[in-house]
Order: sequence, then structure tokens, then C-alpha cells
Amino acid sequence: MTTTEHVARELTVGIPIRNQLPYVQACLHSLQQHSPDVAVLLVDDASDPACADWIAEHASRHNNVTVLRNARQRGFPYNCNEICYNASTPTVCLLNSDTLVTKGWDVRLVRAMAASPERSLAGPSTSFTHTAQELPGLRHHRLEQTATTVNRIASAVHERYGDGCQTLPTLGGYCLVLRRALLQQIGYFDERFGLGCGEEDDFCYRALKVGVKPCWVMGAYVHHFGHCSFTVDQGGASASLWARNQLLLDLKVAAALPEIAHPAGR
Repeated sequence: MTTTEHVARELTVGIPIRNQLPYVQACLHSLQQHSPDVAVLLVDDASDPACADWIAEHASRHNNVTVLRNARQRGFPYNCNEICYNASTPTVCLLNSDTLVTKGWDVRLVRAMAASPERSLAGPSTSFTHTAQELPGLRHHRLEQTATTVNRIASAVHERYGDGCQTLPTLGGYCLVLRRALLQQIGYFDERFGLGCGEEDDFCYRALKVGVKPCWVMGAYVHHFGHCSFTVDQGGASASLWARNQLLLDLKVAAALPEIAHPAGR
């Protein structure tokens, strides 16, 4: 039986952060409310002083929170790898900073993964992503939601879907849970994706090749405000980065580029 105590031993939540302090604060508050004993690893990707100082102060007040800080901006794939390298638990959750977790989210995800060795990747339902995990009717009003309304949505989602799971070809990167043992099979996130976009699809495609079944845990809910950190930070450059990374992803799927099993310089 999966309990909160089991999850605290099993799971590390890693969050790459690049400014957007109000969303960071809301995300970390939701974690303290719903997963107070789970280890939290923050990677500050060279945020501005106000955000960096708040993160450091938050960590000083919570024994379960650790901060790693990049001297310069390195991008989402690099930060995900930093989390995976520095976590000590068997399972890691890569969580966007513009999300809110809800009651029971972690237990439901860990329990679903424990049900089958093929489920080395899992993710919850949400309000905004590019996969079937996005539930109908939530995208348009996602920015208006509060912690209170998000938890009401989460209750309704769990009542509707219960312990249902569905295998998908890829999972959204807003909340991606993985077994660290999978990294020994397929390697880490490909840092050629630069600041980010597409690295989670690439990771899932590589996992599929070794028999992993990416698992959508339908009754777990993590709210994703979406495009409130990365896209805002990049501004007009985000479209060209998306296009560049889509080409990289297409080349990799076509096996026209070699894989990089472990990032250099670690």
C-alpha cells in the first residue's frame, strides 16, 4: 500500500526556476501544503536577485528544500539533469514552477508507477499541455484559478477518473515522474535542446524503445498555468526556439543524429 510516508522515502520533487516569482511562490506553497515531507530540489537558473534571494530564504526555512544555483542560464534540459544527478531517491518528479499540486497527487502517481515495472514514466491530468493529459474545458480559464478552485477541480477529477491509467506516446513536461533507473537504460535529457522545448518528447520516445509505457495517471491532478515562465522569459524568441527544437526532434526520431547518453562536463 502506497502511503505518504512511502512517498516521502521514494520521491524527490525537482523544480527548475527562472524568475516569475509569484508563480514560484504559489507552487512551493502548494507543495508545502500537500507534500510537506517530500524532498524538494530547486535549480535556480540564474534568476534575478529578487527571485534568487526569495528562493534561498525559503530553503533556509524548510529542511526538506535544497537549492542549486546556476551562475548563468543553462536551460530546462540541463536543469532536469541537475535534478536527476543530485536526487538520492529512486523516483524523481520534474515539476514546472508555474504549477500547483493538489491533495494526493504524489501518492496517486507513485502508486500507479508501482503497479507495473513498465511504468517508469508517469504524469497527471492537467489544465494545459500538448498531450491528452489536458482535460477539456480547463485551458481557457486556467490563469484565473486559485489554490481553492484548483483543489475543487482536483477532487472532481479524482471522483471522475479514480485510479484509471492510460498509456500515451509522450507525456507533458510540466510534471514528469520518472524512475532514476531508467536513466541508466536510455541516458539523461538531451541538452542539445538548449533552453528547452521538445526534450520531454525526445525522452519519452527513447523510453518507448526500451519497452516503457508512459502512464497518464488520470485521477491525479496538477494545475499548469502554462507559458508563464519559459515563454514569458523568452518573449519573441520563443517561436524560433520551438521551430529549431522541432527540427532537432524530427532528426532524432529519424535516427539522423546520434544519441548522447550522458551530458558532458558533469
